Amino acid sequence: MTSCRKIQFLSLLILVALASVGLADDPNDVIARLKFEDGTAFPQWRPRRSVGIKPTWAASLAQRSPVYTHINGRLIPEAFANYARGWRKASFSMKQLGFLMRCQGSVLAGLGPRGQAKQHPEDPNYVIVTLYAMSREDAENMSKAYVQYVVEHSNWEIQQYEEDVREMSERIALAEKRLPELEKTLAANRQSLEELKSLVPYRTTDEAMRAIGELNRTLNAIQIESAGIRARIEAIQKYQEDTNTALAMRQNCPVLFIEESIALQGAEARRQTAGTLRQQANAFIDLNESSLKMAAERRKLTESLPKSRRQLQKAQDSLSFAQEREPKILDNTVFIHELKN
Repeated sequence: MTSCRKIQFLSLLILVALASVGLADDPNDVIARLKFEDGTAFPQWRPRRSVGIKPTWAASLAQRSPVYTHINGRLIPEAFANYARGWRKASFSMKQLGFLMRCQGSVLAGLGPRGQAKQHPEDPNYVIVTLYAMSREDAENMSKAYVQYVVEHSNWEIQQYEEDVREMSERIALAEKRLPELEKTLAANRQSLEELKSLVPYRTTDEAMRAIGELNRTLNAIQIESAGIRARIEAIQKYQEDTNTALAMRQNCPVLFIEESIALQGAEARRQTAGTLRQQANAFIDLNESSLKMAAERRKLTESLPKSRRQLQKAQDSLSFAQEREPKILDNTVFIHELKN
């Protein structure tokens, strides 16, 4: 695949990633689609420890697998219990808030370390998640809070991976565009440098820097010399026009004027030559340093591209997995159960 085609392909990836950002479900829309039905089963509540309180209701739902078992480094039962305590507090009864506070990881079953995810009997792509409550209304609200929690986290996770894919794609596209530009500019620089080497005696930046130092001293000396010559020319012209000056001296002034004018022209020629040599030395340094910088940039880009492509593939795989476990509730249905004593 040519660099141009690669850039076009990666640009397409970026557009796809950008287009997908707005496709995530709004948690409120998901909750609004939930249907509640009476359940026929009576899930057992198995607390991790004795807490002196026992739920009387439960909500169960079938969630598409794979599901989250950890969120932000915490097991999902504990993480969800912490979230639920702050979720629309007015929607939960005081008993339910107390239950959430005291029971922590026992408010949810089916995803924790003590209870492996239970497959749905009719669809193995779904697992049963059970949430416990102190009243029927609390059970419905627990299911709403859980769905909002996992949908919000899923949306955040997908957005993060989409951003990673976008950034990696853009980085690779820019690198693949930059590399041929570097090759072209570097080749032109090196050709100019070789041509310049045929005109100058030095071969390294240090030698060119020393040459510039010598030329600067030469130019300073020429500037001082030229000032002296101009002063003598002014003096010659002054004496030549002064009638009080001795005749023999005035007759010699034209010869002196010519001699000093020739000297001034020589100094100007030396100044121009020294200036040209200094420009060549500066150009040598600029070309040499820019070539070194571009070669280093090319090497860095060439070495980093494989790593960037691996990172892009990893981000794409993570995005695909995050999309696979985007929360889906079977038939948008939640079953409400009254627990037996």
